[in-house]
Amino acid sequence: MADSFALSDLLDKAGKVFYLAGDLGQEFSQEHESERQGQQIGPDARNRHIRAFNEFYAALLELRDEMQHPPDGFGSVKESLLQAAKIAKGIRDTLARDGGFADYLDYFPDLNTVCQSGWEAIKEVSAEQWPNDPFDFVDEPAAPEQSAETGKHNEKNSGEQAEDVSDRPQDKPQLGDDSQPQQVGDSQPERHALYHAADETPPDEYPHGPLTGSKTDLAEWITGKRDHRKTDGLVKRKVCWGRQDSARRVSLWFKDQKRYAEANKRRIEAEQNNDNGH
Repeated sequence: MADSFALSDLLDKAGKVFYLAGDLGQEFSQEHESERQGQQIGPDARNRHIRAFNEFYAALLELRDEMQHPPDGFGSVKESLLQAAKIAKGIRDTLARDGGFADYLDYFPDLNTVCQSGWEAIKEVSAEQWPNDPFDFVDEPAAPEQSAETGKHNEKNSGEQAEDVSDRPQDKPQLGDDSQPQQVGDSQPERHALYHAADETPPDEYPHGPLTGSKTDLAEWITGKRDHRKTDGLVKRKVCWGRQDSARRVSLWFKDQKRYAEANKRRIEAEQNNDNGH
């Protein structure tokens, strides 16, 4: 059991590396496109890139020993970490080179690739070590509470059941669902009861995020199913903390870094596919 906990801790640290690689790749990609269109990168942007890179670099250094002497079951993740280390070394040398300017932005495809391959390796190792998904309960219907005296549902559960019925696709349009047209003149839409107002910030127990999009897109990135009710279910079960940004967009914050990073990776892949016309 001790070895299992140790491997789980290493996978969490590796997940942080790949999450930071994906974020850095996305940042570099956006700046690279701006540079291609003739816009110059100012010192503020460059300093922001350096800070983000330093965080990525430091996360890699924490796993230096494990990359050289990987524990049992860590092999495929080690290979992705070694690739990330090569990328980090290249960016470091480019940043240190006189006159390097923005050449480091050219590493964005490598960063995106290692983010994807790294998370695939983590998923494979996790599936071998822990075949049961700890979040299986998310897709299961919530068990209704029973009164100790009568065995009937209490008023709270009756309200929840009424809300579930209203979430059926054939009923009223759901805020944050891009499949429903937004009414003209609805500048201040009514906020869904599950979601917080746009000016609120998440509590400390939800440090990872935000992941922003329509509820349908969020559901696909997190659960693999394009059903906006899945997003509501995650918020209702307090797996995520949700904020209503507009009539069609919500933002989610996560307790679990790995779950956020996997969903964010799917978002990046979806945006890349859209950019490529797929």
